[in-house]
Amino acid sequence: MQTHIHIGLHKTGSTYIQKTFASNRDALKAQGIDYPAVGAEYLSGHHNVAWSFIPKKAPVVTKGFSLDALTAYLSQSNAEHCILSSEDFEFLTHSQASALRDLLADFSPKIVMYVRDPAEAVYSRWQEAVKHGSTTTLTAYCQQLLKNSNPLDYCKVADRWADVFGKSAVSIVVYDRLVAEEKDIALYFLTEILKFPIVPEQLAMLPGKVNPSSSVGVVEVLRQLNQVRQLHDHSHELTQPFMRFMRSHPQGQSLSQYLHAWQSNTAGQVDLVDLTRRFKRISEKFLLYHRPQTVNVGADESLFAQQKTISIPVVDSEDLAKKINIKGLYKALVA
Repeated sequence: MQTHIHIGLHKTGSTYIQKTFASNRDALKAQGIDYPAVGAEYLSGHHNVAWSFIPKKAPVVTKGFSLDALTAYLSQSNAEHCILSSEDFEFLTHSQASALRDLLADFSPKIVMYVRDPAEAVYSRWQEAVKHGSTTTLTAYCQQLLKNSNPLDYCKVADRWADVFGKSAVSIVVYDRLVAEEKDIALYFLTEILKFPIVPEQLAMLPGKVNPSSSVGVVEVLRQLNQVRQLHDHSHELTQPFMRFMRSHPQGQSLSQYLHAWQSNTAGQVDLVDLTRRFKRISEKFLLYHRPQTVNVGADESLFAQQKTISIPVVDSEDLAKKINIKGLYKALVA
């Protein structure tokens, strides 16, 4: 059995890949591709496997899961290929990735990594951080990246996994090019990485994005809600209740419309020129070390398509706080 460990990266369509594979588990298995339910007890990805190697990040929804249960399952599987997928594999340190390698040593592990132009991912990364409780403003987040670009340095991630598993065991896919060419990122994984002649008609393909972005005004309200929670030292999970409120509650729908109109009239811009220069240097270093492992570099030997994003919208946090009763909204969400 060949085991393919899909390590993300974050914001490269990992959730879509996981949901597609989980939705087609039986159909894939009939083709000799195993996407185990063991380890994928939470949100369709094998996050429990990744979290098992990260201190203070305990697995959740663990009924039937353990690393021993995973290896026992793989030992009994008759599939030619197995796929394990979690974007949180990205966070494993060198020693943790080595422990994962040792765990799966009998199952010929290989690494699959999707990369994305960091300039195109700055906003979505910030949004994801806010959804997980961050109180950092978008402007401050960009300033932090100028001082320390490690959170978006995909070259360092590739270095680490290639060092642990060997360069020949790593396949790298440029997410941006698949999107530009309107190729399905999950189908590409099967046909180009696993080399299986699967066509879309054989699978139940998912429509559209499964983790769409929210507007900067909506994310800013959530960020300020996180500040209130932090002030009160509460452990309430806010993102899901807030998003349900915005989608389903009449007042939430009105707030969403208000934020859209307000943002259109007040949004400024965060200049990414300095960041894009830094990201370009990362791209040049990446191609120097990892060009042979990258399966879809452009015909001109560039990593990403021509840079499009040089600024992203930002809203005035203080002005928004004057317009929205954040404390009242917080009380309503946690009631």
